Amino acid sequence: MERNIGMEVEGRKSFAFLTKALRDFYFTGNVALIRSEIRLDTEGTSFDVTNAERPLQGQSPYMLNLQLEYDNPDSGTMIALLFNEYGRRITSAGATGQADQYEEPYRQVDLVCSQKLGAGFKLKMKGQNLMNYVRRETKDGQEVTSMRKGINLGFAISWSY
Repeated sequence: MERNIGMEVEGRKSFAFLTKALRDFYFTGNVALIRSEIRLDTEGTSFDVTNAERPLQGQSPYMLNLQLEYDNPDSGTMIALLFNEYGRRITSAGATGQADQYEEPYRQVDLVCSQKLGAGFKLKMKGQNLMNYVRRETKDGQEVTSMRKGINLGFAISWSY
């Protein structure tokens, strides 16, 4: 039996309520809370799973996305700072007495910018994983792996007619 129960809340708010000068600034956020469960019936099978009842593999109990954005359609300028976090999740279900392996909570900060240049040209810049947080996996409370995904930078010029 598998079960996934959750809820998500999302909102967007302009800062124009503070002053008209901030009308192009926005805050956006969403949070998802998920409870997942799997119950494996291993009776009469050759399955040798360590935990017949556990959360679904790969399912985080929560996800959080926050964005601070400046978007001015008159100047063609858009800048967005994004923060994402997800909760601890199973990456490898335990078998033959081995414990489940977990990816610990992970955070990422990105920056996305675009500028219209005129004559149909647009410049886009993107920076992903700017804080380069460590991604960790654990088993039985002990660190099994850790790595940094690295920072990814991208630039593009596009033209449309």
